[in-house]
Amino acid sequence: SFVADLLIACWCLCTAMLQDIQENIKLTQQEVVLTHEKVDLTHEKVNLTQQQVNLTQQKVNFLAKLVVDEFTYTTGKISGSHQDQDFKKQLQMYYGHQHGNQQEPSQLSCMLLDVLLPKSLVVGTHIFKRCWRGKMKLILGLPDINDPRNGLLLCKGLQHALDDSRICFAYDNHEGEQKFILELLDRNLQNTTVWEYMQENNLTKYKLEQFGEGERKVALLSTFGQLKGKSLTFSNGKHPFKRCLAFHAKQAVRRAHEEGWLPDNWEPMASLTYASEEAKERLGTWLDMVRDAPAPISESSIKDDED
Repeated sequence: SFVADLLIACWCLCTAMLQDIQENIKLTQQEVVLTHEKVDLTHEKVNLTQQQVNLTQQKVNFLAKLVVDEFTYTTGKISGSHQDQDFKKQLQMYYGHQHGNQQEPSQLSCMLLDVLLPKSLVVGTHIFKRCWRGKMKLILGLPDINDPRNGLLLCKGLQHALDDSRICFAYDNHEGEQKFILELLDRNLQNTTVWEYMQENNLTKYKLEQFGEGERKVALLSTFGQLKGKSLTFSNGKHPFKRCLAFHAKQAVRRAHEEGWLPDNWEPMASLTYASEEAKERLGTWLDMVRDAPAPISESSIKDDED
């Protein structure tokens, strides 16, 4: 009887302990389920957050591309003829071409070909285009879109190629001598002459034989490949804003890569920006990440370029 009572007591105790264990197991299982639910909810929040981040990034990239694309150099950005004529006169005054040639007043020199051509074949072109004048201070700190240092005097073929991102000018400062060297961005033009390019784009009504057999004809029959590496000439020592040519070069190279004119491993012969390290960083940052970058040109950089 004692043994029987002991066994009964042990059985009751074990049963009670087993019930407690089962209750604890149920509670633990409930906690595990709740934990899983919390984890799943956290994962859902993380996924939702990541989706929001991705969507925001897509919007940012889209807006950045819109801003960068706004400043793409194409022939559609060329100013009207009456606007260019007024600007051309300012450029002639600034660069010392206001009287043309005393013996041939109807002639004007192209800054790259460095020969006298009929005035109608030499045009004044804005580097930072006139249609962007509303953003000229923000982007480049320009005081006036018609500032002569925002322009060049080029023959029509070279102006067209510059405005269409087929060529650009790299900056070289060797032993204090500033040079602006032509870079060919469209390799398809390697063996195309300036004259052929003008004819293909309906830029001249002249006939080649009208230029005789002298240096003018030789210059117009130069291929873009032969002009690669040639420097702009400035008879009075005045030159355009480096920041304007740097901006054009960066944007033109961007388009050339997009169009497949340049290989991915292409390297310029000289710098596509100018000496100020601050300006290099700000211009490059702005072009690569329009969203957060400050305006690319600071006051100190502008002063550097005024000299």
